[in-house]
Amino acid sequence: MGLGFFLFLFFLISFKTAFTQEEQSRITLTGGISTSLLYSNSTDRLDTVITNLYFRLSGKEEKLRFGVGIGDVVAPSVIDKDYSLYPEVRLYDGAVFLDSPVILQIGLLEPLEGYENNQTYLNPNILSSAVSSIEPFNAYGFRAGYGFEKFTFYAGYYTDRLERDEYCYREICSTESYNLVVERNGENSYFFLSFYNLKDFYNIFNIILTRHFGNLEISLDGDYAFWDGSARDSIRLKYGENLTDHAYGVSLYIIPKYKIYRFPVRIEYINQDKSQIYVQNRKTREIYSLSFTPTVREENYLFRFELGFTKAENFFSTPLFYAGIEAVYML
Repeated sequence: MGLGFFLFLFFLISFKTAFTQEEQSRITLTGGISTSLLYSNSTDRLDTVITNLYFRLSGKEEKLRFGVGIGDVVAPSVIDKDYSLYPEVRLYDGAVFLDSPVILQIGLLEPLEGYENNQTYLNPNILSSAVSSIEPFNAYGFRAGYGFEKFTFYAGYYTDRLERDEYCYREICSTESYNLVVERNGENSYFFLSFYNLKDFYNIFNIILTRHFGNLEISLDGDYAFWDGSARDSIRLKYGENLTDHAYGVSLYIIPKYKIYRFPVRIEYINQDKSQIYVQNRKTREIYSLSFTPTVREENYLFRFELGFTKAENFFSTPLFYAGIEAVYML
């Protein structure tokens, strides 16, 4: 990270404290820092991982907003064999927004798809889900939307990706994409449906359903992905892989809450047959995962412990068992 990052952090914090109360209503600094200790029987070692190092400066003037995020998020998932990942200091996102009822967004945009957030300290679990591994990450482009009562409709087009190898099968990659979205925010419920097309690669339907019952949240995140015919045929010809067309995955979140305590449980099932969409292994047909993450959460910090296992036939030599603890400070 080096001295430059810490000088930048000092500048941001000093800049925030210098705001008057009126200015703070228009300019805000958010973000978070988190560190995890992670162990799995795959590595048989304890890894220290800085999972979030992210700061975002946002401003608002009437209907016009802007946001710039600096830092990085390292998001090890339940299907990773190794947790030795390190964050970078870089432009993470940055965009200009025009709000309500017509919505315009342009820049390096965070995705709408997926139940889980890019900033993993906002998620109920430490490790990211297996299902979210194919859901899109930040990309350069624009989105237009329109809000009507409790519904919002979006259409977006993206020309390049922050992680250039995000969607690759060996040397065959896709960066250009578009999506169509409808979402509905209710008083105690949320509905989201998206179609995400990756040019000459594959397509993803994503659905999210959330319902709150007092101190209990139940959410479902489901994906159905299928190869573009030309991409599937190119992979068959170039690599000799007899891919099947489609895969689907479901994550179920059950989150009881009591005062500052939360007890999230995540249950996942993936069936990719021979498509290799979630895991590029011709023998891995099904994936099962279970995570349990007791959490203490206050306004500016949280501390949590996680136990879980993943079974991915012929990907892990034995079922993966892992444990982790994480401490988070949020601005």
